[in-house]
Amino acid sequence: MRGRSLHHTSRHSDFERVVLEEIYQGGYKLPDTAQKFIPEADCKPDFVYEQEAIAIFCDGSVHDSPEQKRQDQIQRDNLKYNTAYQVVTLRYDQDWREKLNILPRF
Repeated sequence: MRGRSLHHTSRHSDFERVVLEEIYQGGYKLPDTAQKFIPEADCKPDFVYEQEAIAIFCDGSVHDSPEQKRQDQIQRDNLKYNTAYQVVTLRYDQDWREKLNILPRF
């Protein structure tokens, strides 16, 4: 993404930057927005594809604690059951690149 000015990541997440770089390098369309609050689900996915109704969560190591995992599950269930968004969770410690195949290409 060199030479491109993208403001699609949280300043706190290196993993989000890695995911965004992989999306770009893989020839996928970049997300429409980042950190968008979705009131019906009371959550903020890391990346959102509006037209495709895809919400992506990039879970780095801060999501490893049992309490955080419970909170994440509640928010994602709210999103899944209260909106039309398809929820995609990418975990830093799993093979997450295959999950990107759901994304639109240019």
